Amino acid sequence: MQEIFDEYCWTKERQILTQDRHRVPGLRNISHVNISASVSQLPVHFHSNLLEIHCLVKGTRFTQVQTEGEIISYHVTGNQCLITYPLELHSSGNEPQHPCEFYAFQIDVSKPDDLMGLNRETSMALYRQLMSLPGRQFQMSIQQQREVVQIFHLFAEQTPLSSMRATQYLAGFLLGMSEMPPIRGNETRYIEGPIRSALDYLNSHIT
Repeated sequence: MQEIFDEYCWTKERQILTQDRHRVPGLRNISHVNISASVSQLPVHFHSNLLEIHCLVKGTRFTQVQTEGEIISYHVTGNQCLITYPLELHSSGNEPQHPCEFYAFQIDVSKPDDLMGLNRETSMALYRQLMSLPGRQFQMSIQQQREVVQIFHLFAEQTPLSSMRATQYLAGFLLGMSEMPPIRGNETRYIEGPIRSALDYLNSHIT
């Protein structure tokens, strides 16, 4: 298990803007990935203080999240987004990453009262809302998907004015996540080996 930090990248398939490029407090990487063919598995990793949101435009993205002794698998398709929280182990499991296109935002929550230049009260309200969303996988509207694309392209311009506009739009998008319909019943649950062994023992020695 490792903590992964992606570096700045600007290729046809992968564009990653790091904080030293966009210079917005409370944000880490802002990414656009367009994979045209299956690629190698994403290893198990975590982010200490980052809340990560993947917004799919097309294709399918497979993600496994390990939490509270369970491994939960999610299939995210176009017009859907998936959120992972700080310190959660996640990966693509045993499957390669399928062809897909998505945008991703990493929200740095190490200072929850200072998110994206918002004032303390607004930052804390946004932080509390993001940390208590009614699910992990959500359905985006066509308008919300368009907003995601616009946010990335504004950040990509790397000018003070475009960055300011992108930050405002991103804050609005994040606030709107609580109103997105959560997607339930689409996940597959597994139980980790040692916990499974303990449960099997208890079931066979129930008395």
